[in-house]
Amino acid sequence: VLEGLRMITWQRIKDLFSLINWLALVIAGGLLFLILPGLMFILWFCLSPQIYAFEQLRGLSVLQRSKDLVKSYWARVSALLLLVCLSNALIEYAFKIIIKVFIHKVVTVTLVQGLVACLLGPVFWIGLALLYMDLHLRKDGPINLPTSNATGVVLS
Repeated sequence: VLEGLRMITWQRIKDLFSLINWLALVIAGGLLFLILPGLMFILWFCLSPQIYAFEQLRGLSVLQRSKDLVKSYWARVSALLLLVCLSNALIEYAFKIIIKVFIHKVVTVTLVQGLVACLLGPVFWIGLALLYMDLHLRKDGPINLPTSNATGVVLS
């Protein structure tokens, strides 16, 4: 059982790195040609990690699914993506100001700012997960998450 889990885990990790490479190539290529195509690719493919995690798709099918979800809701997605990014940045900036006011040692400030950044990092990903769930409900209905048995092996 453990060997099977190890094989499944390594396959999922390889698929995730493949997805990240495709995202990096597409978005960087779009940003190199002009800023607008790069921003369009970011908007289209922003839900790729969530789709990979929830829908068990692989490779380019993840990118296509992300584009399909965002296609008719691009204004909503761009507004919510901007809102998530701005709220994350504003909260982090507020914490940085508070830290600089109350802590005067440079090393301590750097450590506390790093800790705050680590604590606030998931806010962005949680926002994207909620956006994915919203779009999935609007287009495809309820989300059917894969079930697993006690060993963690996916059954469906």
